[in-house]
Amino acid sequence: MVSPELALEVAVRGASAALGIGFLEQLYVGHRSFAINGLYAGNVIRLIGAPEFTERFGTVPLRLVLTVGAACGLLGLFLNPYEGAGRLTLALTFVCAVASRFCRIMGGDGADQMAILTLFAGCLAILPGLDASTTLLAVFFIGAQLVLSYFTAGFVKAVSPTWRTGTAIRLVMCSEAYGERWIGSFVESRVSLSRLLTRAVFVGECLFPLILIAPREVALAMLVAGFVFHIATAVTMGLNTFMIAFPATLLCVLVMVESVSPWW
Repeated sequence: MVSPELALEVAVRGASAALGIGFLEQLYVGHRSFAINGLYAGNVIRLIGAPEFTERFGTVPLRLVLTVGAACGLLGLFLNPYEGAGRLTLALTFVCAVASRFCRIMGGDGADQMAILTLFAGCLAILPGLDASTTLLAVFFIGAQLVLSYFTAGFVKAVSPTWRTGTAIRLVMCSEAYGERWIGSFVESRVSLSRLLTRAVFVGECLFPLILIAPREVALAMLVAGFVFHIATAVTMGLNTFMIAFPATLLCVLVMVESVSPWW
């Protein structure tokens, strides 16, 4: 049996680290792209109608939010969230994450959203003082959010012609933004494999809620598959936060399964 306290701790540490890495990425990209001669200089931002607060990346408030968030997020990976310093970094990371949502220019992704929701649950469960019932509710919230995220992502892919025809992964891997050249060439020359992988992704995501009633061995295999999927996604698409934010919440799903499944 995995204790809810351990599951919540792992989830919070992973979410903090993921957000910390995300803040560092924003600082790096912002420094290069939103400089005076960058691709998104002030005149371009005004032209596309970005929020006034982020008209220039050089604004002190935005840089301060990202810098504090990066420092606290990375520290949160190593500090115990149930102790004083860990609670402080947890709270600051969450505040910076919420603040950055209102002033960021670059878009977020599913890992950012999952990490923020995880820290939200963590703050509610940890900051007022440790309580077994509140901790369990937070773990169930995070686990349910992960299950819902998988199902929603799978359903959206299932109704997309690009995914149903089996061409989505090949198109993504061959793209400039998310693809890797060698992987793109590999899947492009193997149409059958590309179709199999594409359909396997959304079918697996759609079926993931069945983990709550699956036999023990099947449930564990599904958790391992989810872990491998996110590591592979991070490596092949360059989504650094994906290999931390989502896998860190898998223990919360395991706690849910142990509590509700008739097979455990």
